[in-house]
Amino acid sequence: MDKIFAVIKREYLTRVTSRGFMIWTILTPLLGALLMFAPGYFMERTAQRGKVVVLDQTGDAALFPLAQELFYRGPVSTRYELAHETVTPGTVTDTRMRELSQQLSTGQVAGFLIVPPEVFSRQGTLSFHTATQNLREQSLTMRLRIAFNSAVIERRWVKEGINVKRADELMEPVELTVVSERDQGKGSEAFILALGMLVVLYGIIIIYGQLVLRGVVEEKQSRIIEVLLSSIKPFHLMLGKLIGIGLVSLTQVAVWIVAALLLSMAAATSSLTSSSFHMPPLPPMLVIFFFVYFVLGYFLFSTLFLIVGAMVSAEEDAQQLQMPVVLSVVAPMLLLEQVLRQPNSLFATVVSMVPLFSPILMFGRIAVEPPPWWQIGLSIVLLLLSIWGAVWLAAKIYRVGVLMYGKPPTLPELFKWLKYS
Repeated sequence: MDKIFAVIKREYLTRVTSRGFMIWTILTPLLGALLMFAPGYFMERTAQRGKVVVLDQTGDAALFPLAQELFYRGPVSTRYELAHETVTPGTVTDTRMRELSQQLSTGQVAGFLIVPPEVFSRQGTLSFHTATQNLREQSLTMRLRIAFNSAVIERRWVKEGINVKRADELMEPVELTVVSERDQGKGSEAFILALGMLVVLYGIIIIYGQLVLRGVVEEKQSRIIEVLLSSIKPFHLMLGKLIGIGLVSLTQVAVWIVAALLLSMAAATSSLTSSSFHMPPLPPMLVIFFFVYFVLGYFLFSTLFLIVGAMVSAEEDAQQLQMPVVLSVVAPMLLLEQVLRQPNSLFATVVSMVPLFSPILMFGRIAVEPPPWWQIGLSIVLLLLSIWGAVWLAAKIYRVGVLMYGKPPTLPELFKWLKYS
């Protein structure tokens, strides 16, 4: 047992302290933070407080204050200042418009809005002049349209003698509350996060499975495997390698989850992100099942990759022989759309029970619509049995193949290896 722990410690510390692991583990949360906060940061630093001139020809003293109040409710509006200029209806504004156009070209103003006297009738239209129509100006245009449209409508009601407060009460929308009979309690954002966890599950399984394969091949090529087997049994070495690399993957996933939680907490209190952004909480059971199927999936596929590594002595041979294992990881991703569309269908139930597909498809069903507990339990039992069988098979092949060099064995030779005691 001490020798197994020694192998686990060696595999774990060697990889966790490697430069590649540290860079990849730290770089991923940093990229997430960059994508989350950088746009808001640079927008705040580079965006000057633009001036928008409003040429009001309506003669309604209450229109602009109302529109201004509505305008400043939006996040984009904090970067702009509305300057109100009252223009007597019928007064020629060509001279003032030319002055504003000149200021617009030099960047002195971000734009100017013309509110005609006919705006309270169906013939009146607002006219907003801006230098360009990039994303920032489009956001400004949308905020102006919403603010002045709402203000004009409210002033129309007042002019018609309608009680605005009473009208707002009568137009109060009716909320629609979704009640799940199975108490899933998943919103669209939480569902997207669950699918993100599914992609992470798929990626980590295949990445660390291939890491096991490359580790075996590299040890064979450097002949260090012969030294190791002089002091430890092949099965103990194989088991220590699987557990050690598995702990490395768990460490990386744990770091990412903690970083995601910290980023979500920072985003909730930061002014550099959208005010509507929030990280929806994931159901605890979903997180638990993520780790369950991650660990089981890792051991199953890593054992299969280890078998391939023991059979070959060069990376070129490994690329060919590992294709069946890689395809068995990719296949459930190809079936995922159909399973998620009808998670309780007979097809989805059957394919999610297949041990090679369970880590992806069963977790996907749990994320969309949790199946009965007996199906989840059965898939876990089948996975455990498959892992036991894969480890038994790997022990037989690893014991002989790890010391074999040259051409990969044929099927008859593999059967001979399995017969060795």
